[in-house]
This record gives sequence, C-alpha cells and structure tokens, in this order.
Amino acid sequence: MPTVTPHKTGTNRSTAESAQPQKDGFPSSGPGSKQVRIDIRLESARLVLESQPSNMIVPLSEASLAMHSASVGIRLKKNGIANLESNDELFPKNINFKPKFDVPEDLLNSDETKNAIAEFDKLIRDTMIKAKSLIVKQGHRTIRHMEEKRRDLFIQNTLTLASHYATYNRMLHVVPIDTRGLTDAYVGCASLYCYFNGLDNTNPVYKYLSTDKKTFMLLLKEKATKTSTGNDIFSPAVLDDISVGLKIGDGLTEAQVDILPLYDNPPRSPNLLEDASDADIEENPFDTAGNRRLITSTCHHLHSVIVPVFCDTETSAAQVQQDKVANTKLAAVIKHQASLDISKKVQFAIDQEPSVQPHNMEAVVKTQVLQMKKQLEKDLLKELRKNTSGGAPAAATNPNVQSNGKGSKKQPKKQATKAKPSYSTKHSSPNKKQKSVTTPSPKVNPTNPYPVNQRHSPNHYSSHQGRGRGRGRGRGGRSPGRGRGGRGRGRA
Repeated sequence: MPTVTPHKTGTNRSTAESAQPQKDGFPSSGPGSKQVRIDIRLESARLVLESQPSNMIVPLSEASLAMHSASVGIRLKKNGIANLESNDELFPKNINFKPKFDVPEDLLNSDETKNAIAEFDKLIRDTMIKAKSLIVKQGHRTIRHMEEKRRDLFIQNTLTLASHYATYNRMLHVVPIDTRGLTDAYVGCASLYCYFNGLDNTNPVYKYLSTDKKTFMLLLKEKATKTSTGNDIFSPAVLDDISVGLKIGDGLTEAQVDILPLYDNPPRSPNLLEDASDADIEENPFDTAGNRRLITSTCHHLHSVIVPVFCDTETSAAQVQQDKVANTKLAAVIKHQASLDISKKVQFAIDQEPSVQPHNMEAVVKTQVLQMKKQLEKDLLKELRKNTSGGAPAAATNPNVQSNGKGSKKQPKKQATKAKPSYSTKHSSPNKKQKSVTTPSPKVNPTNPYPVNQRHSPNHYSSHQGRGRGRGRGRGGRSPGRGRGGRGRGRA
C-alpha cells in the first residue's frame, strides 16, 4: 500500500517516473516510464528510437549492438587479409620462422656452402609463400562463414522484434487472438518476409547484409514462412499480395511492380477478399482481414526501424572509427616528422661544437681527472680542519703569550671575540664563571713612583710577566715562571 505524506501539496509522482529533468542520452518515453540510456553508437538513431514504444527501445538497441559487434569482427578479419595480400614481405606469425642452415665456420666461405645456403633460403621462402597463399584462401572462406552467421543473427533478431511489434499492434488495433494457431511469432515471420519481399535489390539493407536479394529471400523463406510442422503459414500468393499493398516508399517500388504481373487482375483489397469466390484457390483459415491488417502494421514498424537503427548506425559508427584511425595515423606521421626535425637540429648543434681529436682524448681525460683529484683533496683537507677544531671556529691567540719559550707569533684576528679573564691561582678553572670585580685605581706613594702593588721596576722580570711554561726559581727570579695569566705567581 503506498504511503502518503501528510501536508504535502502538488501532484503525486509515480515511482517509475524520474523526478530529474530530461538529460542528454536518456530518451523520454512518456509519463510513468523508466528512462533508458542510449549507447553512443546509436546516437544517430536517437529520434527513431524515441519514437518507438518505450518497451521496444531496449530490444532494438541490443539487437543493433549485437550486429555491430559481429560487423567489427568481420571488418578486422577483412583488414588483416587485405594487408597480407597487398604486402609481399608480410607473413603471419605462425609461419614467419627463420631457420638456420648449420655450417661450421671453417666452411662458410666455400662456394659449395654458399650455394647450399642460397638454395636453402629459397626453399624456405617458397614454402612460406605457399603457406601464406593457403592462409589467405582460408581467410576468405572464414569471412564468408562469418557473414553467413551474421545474416542468421540478423534474421533471428528481426524475427524477435517483429513478434514484439505484432503483440503491440494486436492490442493497438484490437485484433483478437486467432485461436486456430496463428500466434504473434508467426505474424512477425510473415511481416518480415513481406517487408523484404517489397524492397528493391538496390536497398542499402542488402549491402549491409553483404548479399543480394535473391540469396537472402531464399534463406528468409526457409526460416520465416514455415510453421514448426513444416507447413506454410500463408501461401506465396497471399504474401505477394500483402507485399504489394505495403507503403514502403512514395509509390510502388520496382519489386512491388514486378509482383503485379503474376496476377490476372490487380491486387484485391483485404475487405473484398472475403467476398471473393474462387474454387481453384484453396482457402487459408489465417487469411482474414484482421490478420492482414495486423501484418501490414507490423511491416510498417519494421520499415521505420531496420534501415535507420541497423544500417545507418553501423555506417556512422564505422566512419567514426575510420576517422579515429586516420587521425591517429596523421598524428604519428606529424610526430615522426617533428622527431626528424629535432634530430637534425641536435646534429647541427653537435657539429657546431668544438670536438676533441681521438689522439688528444687521452690528455683531455687526464687533465679532467687531475682537476677532480685536486678538488677532492681540497675538500678533504677542509673537512679535516673542521673536525680537528671540534666543529667550532678556532679562537684568537693572545699575542702576549709565548709558545714554549719561542718568539711570539701574532696570529691574524679571525673574528671579534671577548678576551678571556685571567686567573690568579692555579686551582681556578677556566670553565667556572668569574665574578666581575671592579679594580680600584692603584695608590701612588710619593717616595715610590711606582704603584703599591708593583714591587719591582718594569725593567726587571717578575713571575707575573712569565710567558713560558717553565718553573720559576723564586718570586722575583729572572727565569720565566709557570704563570697561567699576566699576574700568575711562579713556583719556588
């Protein structure tokens, strides 16, 4: 039971009807019908498909696409055989073998061996040509067999479609079901035969089927005019009479005109057939006005879909595929030409560059190797210096400090660094922070012109003036003391 939402205004929408607007690729089949996607290969027949009954769109599309697939296989097979026939140097993979004539190396240059090899190659070549000829002949037989299978598939699909249209037209024209055995399938068979019987031999449908009308009608008559017991559904005269009355073109076709001389009188109307009394003609229980009207309507539906949905769509799809192949081939040629132009430019640039003569190549290589070696040594030395200093820049050396009693060497100042504080005792550690102490100005004694804390004249050496690391002899000895700073005391 469907649920109804309260306080909802507007018309109720069926679950089968889509609430979305019409989109491209989805045919509109009227209210209450489901939207069906149309394959891109059938795009040229969109209007025709949309004009058909909604439930006939899917069967029509499936039948047409099945024929498309069969046609693609045949087309590929034809292209392969055509390439083999037009190219003498092209051989199939199964026979493109290259046997080797086993000969010792010592006998390769002898005349007898050369003649034997030439004869062997000619024999192999002739064998491959004969095998290729057999393959080409078998290829043509395979193509004919594939075309026969495709025609059988077409008849099977169109007979199914004709029976569907017969069911639709029976309900549309209110034709009662014939309880004597004339089913919709038999009506569809008779309709398909009458439609093709009224077509000219130049109709594109016969080209589509790769055959002529006479051959196809013999096959169709065998499969579409007999019952399961082998009896005729309708007599040939009735089928021809129905074919003449079809509206296939603007007027009568040549095929319809050719049927007319078979009768002494013009074709009789279906309504007058009931009143006719001819003792020589055996009466057919299925030949009624209703059945004729049903067959005629089914033929008109087949006429509206077979050529545009089957023939025209395959022609347009093949043309699109051919355009893609041609465009791809053109792109390959353009790309190849561009590659050739680039190669010419590169070769021209190489020719303009100065080149090294072969006898000078060794010297050039040695020079390059030597330069690389020097650069490597330079980088290695730089890395070693960096590792020796612990990864930090070297500190500036005090110019007043003498190294091992030797003369002072003034090092260049790399960067501005703060001067290290001096330590007065040997237990003081440079790692400890020293408190900043303000040094008072030295007191001056009037009897001694030098500062109080300076006990010796500047002309004499003292322990706080020691620059070496040797041991001093006394507090005021001449030997430089082991001072750690400018004011350190030497050991006695």
